[in-house]
Amino acid sequence: MFKDIEKLTEFCHTGELEVYHSEYLKYCPKREHFSHKGMVAHAQLTALDHNANCGRKQAVIQSGPRAGEARCKVSFPKAQWVAKPIGEKKKSYAHVMVLMDTVTNACETGEVEIEPEAHHLPKNISGSAPPRKQELFHKHRTRFNR
Repeated sequence: MFKDIEKLTEFCHTGELEVYHSEYLKYCPKREHFSHKGMVAHAQLTALDHNANCGRKQAVIQSGPRAGEARCKVSFPKAQWVAKPIGEKKKSYAHVMVLMDTVTNACETGEVEIEPEAHHLPKNISGSAPPRKQELFHKHRTRFNR
């Protein structure tokens, strides 16, 4: 069994998942607060963007003595040289135009009602008021002085 696990590293890679998580952070940064509906919408936008661009073919060299050869970038990430394929052209955002047309048509025909949500962010994310500093100091001091 352990010999099989060693061989998995040859073809099981998390690169595509890491790309998806990077795209997710572009649409839904950690430092901003979003409602549940906002989180769902951002996750859906991430999935649309990723799905529209994950099937790109590897680019080829256009001219010169190596014309027609697959393009790749050579790097040394973790103690060995690797050749990473370069995708065929830049990302496509054609799916965004389709989405915008759909939303615009739905708003114009009245098929969708847009309900604005109140953005009320609590001052303290804790559900209770903070304790006094003396209480915290005394609690920590007694714990460390045992």
